[in-house]
Amino acid sequence: MTSNLLKKALAALFGLLVLTAGAHAANITVSGNLNAGSPTFNRPTDRAGFPDSANNALPYNAIEIKTGSLGGTITATINGGSTEFDSFLALYSSFSEGSPGANLLAADDDGGAYPHALLTANGLAANTSYWLVVTSYSGTANAVFPLYGNYSVTISGDLPSYAITATANPPAGGTVSCTPNPVPQGGASTCAASANLGYSFTGFSGACTGATCVLSNVTSDASVTANFAINTYAITTTASPLAGGSVSCTPNPVSYGSNSTCTATANLGYTFTGFSGACTGATCVLSNVTSAQSVTANFTLNTYAITTMASPLAGGSVSCTPNPVTYGSNSTCTATANAGYTFSAFSGACTGVTCVLSNVTSAQSVTATFTLNTYAITTTASPLAGGSVSCTPNPVPHGSSSTCTATANPNYTFTAFSGACTGASCVLSNVTSVQSVTATFTLNAYAITTTASPLAGGSVSCTPNPVPHGSNSTCTATANAGYTFSAFSGACTGATCVLSNVTSVQSVTATFTLNTYAITTMASPLAGGSVSCTPNPVPHGSNSTCTATANAGYTFSAFSGACTGATCVLSNVTSVQSVTAIFTLNTYAITATASPVAGGSVSCTPNPVQHGSSSTCTATANVGYNFSSFSGDCTGATCVLNNVTTVKAVTATFLVNTPPVASNVGINGSLQISRILTGRYTYSDAQNDPQGISTFRWMRDSQSSGATKVAVPGATSISYAVVSIAQSRYLFFCVTPVATSGVTTGVEVCSSAVDTELGNPPPPPPVFPPGPFPWAGMVTAPTVLDLHTEKGTATMVGVASVLERVLSPGLRFVGQSSLGIVVMAAPNGQNYVFAPLAVQFNDPRADGLYPVGNGQYQVVVSGTALLIVPAVQNLDELVGLLPAGATARMENNGVLSAAVDGQTYVVQPSFWSKPQFNLSAGATLTMELDGYLHFTDSKGNNQILYPAILEPDLLLRNLQSIDSSATLGIQSDGTASIRIQGQTGVWVADLVLSDVPVAKNPGPWWSDGLQRYRMRLQSIWAGALTQGFTVR
Repeated sequence: MTSNLLKKALAALFGLLVLTAGAHAANITVSGNLNAGSPTFNRPTDRAGFPDSANNALPYNAIEIKTGSLGGTITATINGGSTEFDSFLALYSSFSEGSPGANLLAADDDGGAYPHALLTANGLAANTSYWLVVTSYSGTANAVFPLYGNYSVTISGDLPSYAITATANPPAGGTVSCTPNPVPQGGASTCAASANLGYSFTGFSGACTGATCVLSNVTSDASVTANFAINTYAITTTASPLAGGSVSCTPNPVSYGSNSTCTATANLGYTFTGFSGACTGATCVLSNVTSAQSVTANFTLNTYAITTMASPLAGGSVSCTPNPVTYGSNSTCTATANAGYTFSAFSGACTGVTCVLSNVTSAQSVTATFTLNTYAITTTASPLAGGSVSCTPNPVPHGSSSTCTATANPNYTFTAFSGACTGASCVLSNVTSVQSVTATFTLNAYAITTTASPLAGGSVSCTPNPVPHGSNSTCTATANAGYTFSAFSGACTGATCVLSNVTSVQSVTATFTLNTYAITTMASPLAGGSVSCTPNPVPHGSNSTCTATANAGYTFSAFSGACTGATCVLSNVTSVQSVTAIFTLNTYAITATASPVAGGSVSCTPNPVQHGSSSTCTATANVGYNFSSFSGDCTGATCVLNNVTTVKAVTATFLVNTPPVASNVGINGSLQISRILTGRYTYSDAQNDPQGISTFRWMRDSQSSGATKVAVPGATSISYAVVSIAQSRYLFFCVTPVATSGVTTGVEVCSSAVDTELGNPPPPPPVFPPGPFPWAGMVTAPTVLDLHTEKGTATMVGVASVLERVLSPGLRFVGQSSLGIVVMAAPNGQNYVFAPLAVQFNDPRADGLYPVGNGQYQVVVSGTALLIVPAVQNLDELVGLLPAGATARMENNGVLSAAVDGQTYVVQPSFWSKPQFNLSAGATLTMELDGYLHFTDSKGNNQILYPAILEPDLLLRNLQSIDSSATLGIQSDGTASIRIQGQTGVWVADLVLSDVPVAKNPGPWWSDGLQRYRMRLQSIWAGALTQGFTVR
C-alpha cells in the first residue's frame, strides 16, 4: 500500500496535468511516461470475455481536465508516432484506483490508429473537473506491445486559455511578441524581443527573466517586459606609419546619432599628409554616427639629397643608394672605375675605401679618387729546355705596345708563338690587360719503317713515329681477319717491340699465319637423327657441306644456326660455326565418319596423333538417334587407338531414336461416388531413355468408342476422385508418355471405355456427400464435402485428435459453417480453419498430417485420408468487401484470386485465425506493418492473406524442364520451398499478377532481374498473363 501511494505521489509530480477554466482554446497535447515506478490499478475492460488477469496491476497516469464555460464533448487521442505501448484510455468524473469501475464515463482500447486508443465523451458539465487515465491495455504485453514506455495524448474540446501582456522598455527601444497568445490551459508560449534601430535588447523582466522567455504550464494571465538600451560606437584611430605621429577623436565612443572631431599630430622628421577611412582630406568631423568607425592619419617621412663627384672625371663614377635619403636613414655610396683605371679612396662626407652615410638628417657631398693602370706580360718557353722568350717594355702602360723575341737552344727548333701572339713574330698593341706569351720549340725526330709479312696477314704501327731525339717508341702488330700474329723481326725480335733512346731511323717487320675454324653440329631433338659437315675444321675463307640423317619415326625439317632451309653449305668460313638439324616427330591423321551422317558426330583427341602415341574417339548422337558401335580401326562401344604409327579410319554407327510408348493402359478401382480411381500403364522406350513427367487426362463420352470424348475439367493426375456419375456413361484414362532424353514425347494412349452402368449397382448414399454450400460472388470454387453426417462428425473428432497432437494441445472440433468451412478451436482463442475437399479410404499411412505439395494437406485417421486446404472463416464477408465489378475465385488448393479495378491479386489464407476486438463491428481488409494483408471479420476473427502461387503445378513442370529431379512444396505462408540442381531456396510470389512485358520473348518463363523470375500462366485470369517471383 505504501509503495503504491509513493508511486501516486511521483505520478502527481511528473505525469499529472491539471486543466482549469478560462477562455475557450485550441487542442492541447500532454506527454508522459509509464514505468516500473508508476502507480498501478486493476483496469476496467471494454471487451467482454477478456481474462481478468490481463487487466490487473497495470501502470497508469491520471490527468485532471477542467472544462470551460460550455462543457459538452471532450475527445482524447493517443498519438501513435510517439507512444511506445498498447494504450488504453478511461475517463472518470471522480477517480479512485481502488474502485476502477466506479464513476467511469467512457473507455477505449483501439479506437485510434491500431493499437492506440481514441476516447470521446459527450454531455460533460461546464466548469467541472474530470480525470483522464492513461494505461497499458494488458499485463501480458510482449516485445511488440511492451507494458511501459513514453506516450503522447491530444485533448480537444471546451478547454481554457490565458492572455499574455507584452511591453517594451523604453517603448522606442523595440518590440516584443508572444506565440501563442492567448495560451491554452497548461500550454506553453515563447516570447521574442526585437530591438529598433540604434538599440540593443538587454533582457526580459516580469513573468520571464534573462535573455530568453518561454512560459510553461500557463494557468493564468501573465505580463512580460523586454528591456532595451541605446547603442554606442567606438572610433578606431590609426597613425600610418605608427612612427609618423598620432590621432585622437572626441568624444570616443559616440552615442547613436552624435558627432565626433578627430585631430592628427606629426612626430619629428614626419609631415601630416591627410586623413583616410571614415574621413578624407586635411580635417575630420564624424557626423550622425550610427555604427563603429575607423579613421587613419597619414604621415610622410622627410628626405635629403647626396651630391657625388669622380676625380679625375675620366677615372670612373660614384653613386649612392638611396639618394635622396629619408630622415634618420642610411645611404651606401659605391665607386666604379672606368676601363684602365683603379679606384683609390673616398673624400668629403666619407673617407677611406668604403662609404656609408648613417642617420642622415641633412644634404651631403661625396668624392671618389681613381689612378691609371699598368699590365705585366708573362713569358714562357715550351718546353723549358727548348729555348727562351723576352718582351720590351714589360710591364706595359694601359693602351701602349710591347715586342716579344724567341731564342732556340741546341737540338731544338723554334716553331711559333701562342697565347697573346700567334705565328713566327709577336707585337702586343694597345695593351689593356695583363698578357701571356708562349714560344714553342720542337725536339728533332727520326722515322721508323714498318712491314707486314705476308702483306695480306695484317699491319704494324709504331708510336710515336717519327720518334723524338733520345725517346722511345712502341710497335704493335694487328692481324687481319683470318690471320694470327707470330713474331717481330728487324730492329725488334720476339712477340713485343719497344725501341729505346732512338737517335736514328729504324726498320721493323711483323710475321702472320692463316686461321682454321671448327663447326659444332647438333640434332634437335637428339632422338630425331644426326648431322655431319665436311671438311671440319675449315680453313679461313673456305667452304664446308653439312648433311642431316633422320631416325625412324622422324622427318628432317630444316637446318638452323649457321644454315637455314633444307640444305647446308657454309661458304667463306671466317669464324667457328654452329649448325642444328631440326627433326619433326611424325603425326598420322584419323579419318572419323558418322554413319549415317545425320545420326550424329564423332571426334578423336588428339587428331592427328604423334608417332607411337594414343587417341580416344567419342561418338555424339544427334536428336532422334542413339549411338550403336564403332567400326574400322576400332570396334565395339569404345574406341582408343594405341601406339599409332600409320593413318587410321574410324566409323561411328547411329540408330534412329523412337519416342517412348505407353501400353497396358487401364483403370483400377470401383466406379462409385467418393471412391478414388487410379490409372495404370506400362512405360517403355526402345533406347532405354528414363521416364520423365508423363501427363494424364480423365475423359468421358456417351459412346464406348470414345470418338467424341472430352476431358474432365481439372482431372490431370493419375488418380481421380469420383464425385458424381455424369450423363456421359463411359469413362477413359489417357496417358502421354514422356522420356527425359532422346525423343521425349510419345503418343497419347487411352484405356478402353469403363461403363458406369453395366454391373454397377446404384451407389449407396455417400458418407461424405458434396455439400450444396453457397459461394456468393465467386466465379469458380472447389466442391466442399458435407461433414454433417454421423460418419463425417466421427471422422472430424478423429481429425481433431490428430491435429491436437501435431499442431496445438487442446484443439477441438467446433463444427462446419454454412459455407462448408470447418473450424477447430484452440485454448489460446485461435481457430484452425480449413475446407474439406475429398476423402479416401484404406490409406495405409500412420495417423498424421501430410503435405501434398501444392498447398493441399491430407489428415490420415485410422485409414481415412481427408484432403483439406486453408480457407477464410467468413469468406462471404471478405468477398463482400470487394468493390462493384470485382470478381473472385478459389482454386482447389485454397488459393484465392480477385480481379479489382484492372489488378489481379492472388493470396493464400493462413490456417489460423486470431481473435481481435473489432470496435467497428464490420469486416475490414488492411495492409499491416508485417507487409501482409489482414482480413478481420465482423466477429473479430483476424486471418493473414499471404501472397500465393496461382499455378504451382506449372511452376514445377518448368523447374523439371531444367532438372528432372526438381521438387516443389507450398508452405503454410504461401511461399514455395524449391530444390533444384542440388540447391534449396524459397520462392516468394508477387501479390499482383501482370501482363507479359513487351521486351520479353514468349518463352514459358525468364529472369526478371537480380534473384527475380517471371512465369507465363496457362490460364488467363482477368487479362493477367504472368506472375513474378523473388528468390529468398
